[in-house]
Amino acid sequence: MPLTPVVFVDNPLAAVADARTLSFGTIAILATDVLVVGGLTESNGSPLGTPAMTGVTWTQQLVDTTASHTYASIWTGVVNTPGSVAATWPGAFAGNKMHGGVLWQYPNAQLAATPASNATKVGTATAPSATVTTVAAGSSIPVIVGDWTAADGATRAWRSSATEDSYSRNSGLATFYFAHQDAAAAGSQTIGLTTPASMTWTMLGLEVKAATAVVKQPAPLIIPGVAVIRSSTR
Repeated sequence: MPLTPVVFVDNPLAAVADARTLSFGTIAILATDVLVVGGLTESNGSPLGTPAMTGVTWTQQLVDTTASHTYASIWTGVVNTPGSVAATWPGAFAGNKMHGGVLWQYPNAQLAATPASNATKVGTATAPSATVTTVAAGSSIPVIVGDWTAADGATRAWRSSATEDSYSRNSGLATFYFAHQDAAAAGSQTIGLTTPASMTWTMLGLEVKAATAVVKQPAPLIIPGVAVIRSSTR
């Protein structure tokens, strides 16, 4: 079965420059969840801060601040205290900026100590394309793409049949894309879009793995007055 996230979005389609804190609502979280947040802003010098969610420890896994590109960042969260809590993400920039984000909640998931991610993170005058080499079968890859040239993505098409989670564009600022894609088998996975064909893009993606199944050993069979008979797999 594919690893399917619950998706929460703060990325208005009719994007504007403002100073709001991104808000993903109140989310019921469990200790077995993996949380991933991906965020974009209109320019490399306009960073986002640290996600805020009570009972969750956040780690910034990926960030790109290449000049003349959008800012992009992905954080992952480990649940320390289950419950229903608000999820927010403040900006760390001055003034008003176009910015948006998506939170993916993966039930029964896990992360590698260093999750697999794409080495190629930026490009110019091309459609975004990069490779994530996953290490486990049945994984998922959340993907974020920012286009500094704000090309119109009305006819956009994702590589590898990725599922789009959000899209926004301000023709004077940037275009933002968010998706996740299945990785049924371990190995090389292509992420990105085939159209628009000419973008000044920043793209980040990483592997979220399905939790390892725990095989429970059968309990000993107890018969009164008889020695304990234990099952064996040998």
